[in-house]
Amino acid sequence: MSSRILTTFINRQTGTVYGQSGLSDDPGGVLSDRTRTALQANSSGKTPRLSVPPPTSLVYNTDINTFTDVFSLEIDLAPDDLFDIQSHDFVEFYFELDNPAPGYQKRHQIGVGFLEKFHRDSSPTRVKIMANGRDLFGENMFAPFVVPVRQNLTLKDFLTSKVIKGSYLEAYHSIRGQGRSTLVDRGAFGTQMFFRSDLEQKKGALIQNYAGLAINVVFMNRLGQVEILGRPGTLGSTAPSVSSSPLGILKKGSNVDRLIVKQDYTNVFSDFTVFWTSAQAEQSKNTLASNTFKNSDPRVFHISKPGFLTLNTSDLASLGGEVSASQRISDLAKSNIRKSNQNLNSAVVMTSDPFFTKDDGTQIPFIQGQVWRLQSNEPEFKTRAQPTGTDSVDMLLSGINYNESLSGQEFQLNFIEGDTLI
Repeated sequence: MSSRILTTFINRQTGTVYGQSGLSDDPGGVLSDRTRTALQANSSGKTPRLSVPPPTSLVYNTDINTFTDVFSLEIDLAPDDLFDIQSHDFVEFYFELDNPAPGYQKRHQIGVGFLEKFHRDSSPTRVKIMANGRDLFGENMFAPFVVPVRQNLTLKDFLTSKVIKGSYLEAYHSIRGQGRSTLVDRGAFGTQMFFRSDLEQKKGALIQNYAGLAINVVFMNRLGQVEILGRPGTLGSTAPSVSSSPLGILKKGSNVDRLIVKQDYTNVFSDFTVFWTSAQAEQSKNTLASNTFKNSDPRVFHISKPGFLTLNTSDLASLGGEVSASQRISDLAKSNIRKSNQNLNSAVVMTSDPFFTKDDGTQIPFIQGQVWRLQSNEPEFKTRAQPTGTDSVDMLLSGINYNESLSGQEFQLNFIEGDTLI
């Protein structure tokens, strides 16, 4: 089978869909009757094209740690092709599985985004489309809060009412009529927080700031839903963040083309201190001293690199909840230490397929958040439990790079230790 990455484009204003036709999970081609009628009614005089060819070049990067996905693509068209797509229209990315394992779909969507830079290079004989963009959640990287936020809300309610409402993400679900929730809770901080912003503050920065204070990670999943991952038992989070059972074994020299094991101590904290701003420290109501926490991982005993976080009393007040302020400070410091420990042992797996083939021939697509067992022929994984090295380790798939051109395909899987995500 071909695991070629395919695309579907959606005109954000009209809902018209352009994509590859004849796919098994898309009865009647990629176009609905409503869309086909709209195309055929076009009075431009051109022959409507019900499908567009696959990209000649495509790069799609997704990672839980980076807040938004980014992509770039190129597509060649004929001069008379009808392709009414422009900057800030939507595009879906997917591939097809021949034999999906139970619980997975034949058509596997890897992400959905909007076009930013959009170039149409034309000549009498051909048209080349060149574009790049971000996932739908990336809209928040640049959009400010036009009306300042001053409100007590849960993190979920803040995202639903202040971020998702009226967004590209909501418009995409409306056009597709998918009938599923735009937000998935996998351990959201459940207590009200006091959200505040100014006129110029970008939504993305505010989301990341408050998610960090709540020991949450917020990102958009491959289906265009906002996901909140939380750490069990921390600051009101109750749901598990990731599965602990590996789905299969990725073995160097077997089903892995290349394995790169990385240890980078540059950004690892030996200890972490929570500071107060000078003004807040002088307030009589602030009776908490700054707190320093040591990184207890045995792999960092020789490292000396302190980290810090500056808080004010409003930050702690915004969190609320039933735990003490000192406990919140402890949780924040330990979370920053854990996240820095991602650099102690991470891995990159290069593979020729964007899926894993099981012994029975069924296929599991790689999805961020999965746990896989990595195996080597030497003890090159230096883990917390085995700091001198081991040849096998269970790791969390945090990100995927899909890279495709006319010369071939390459898929890069990025792994971290699961306990270092949040």
